[in-house]
Amino acid sequence: MFTTSSKSDRLVPLAGSNTLGTVLAAGVLLTVLGGFHMLIGVLAVNGKSDAIVQKSYAFEMDVTTWGWIHLALGVLAVGIGLGMLMGRSWAYVLALCLAFLSALGNFAFLPQAPLWSGLLIAFDVLVLRALVIELNDPS
Repeated sequence: MFTTSSKSDRLVPLAGSNTLGTVLAAGVLLTVLGGFHMLIGVLAVNGKSDAIVQKSYAFEMDVTTWGWIHLALGVLAVGIGLGMLMGRSWAYVLALCLAFLSALGNFAFLPQAPLWSGLLIAFDVLVLRALVIELNDPS
């Protein structure tokens, strides 16, 4: 499925490799994660009180600010996830960084949307696990 055209793309798995499924899973999960980020971002920006709990906590940002942060993370996650699915080697490192930042952001957003944040943290952990397995494979 993926082909390598230069030495810089050597991290991209070739068709038939043992880790191709792991990479595809990480790409799909990151794209879904981006969609969830955009969904919670739109809900927070619009002030939908059904999904977002309005309470104050240690981080002094209002819900609208968190909504814009989630929207930006969502757009980045979809772009990087699609880059992984297209076999771009730059997407691996960016996906690791983005999944880590997403988990931190969702941990800070837990008091506002506990269910959504917990779901997104679980997706972040799955993406991080899949990418670490792929990058540690010597073949």
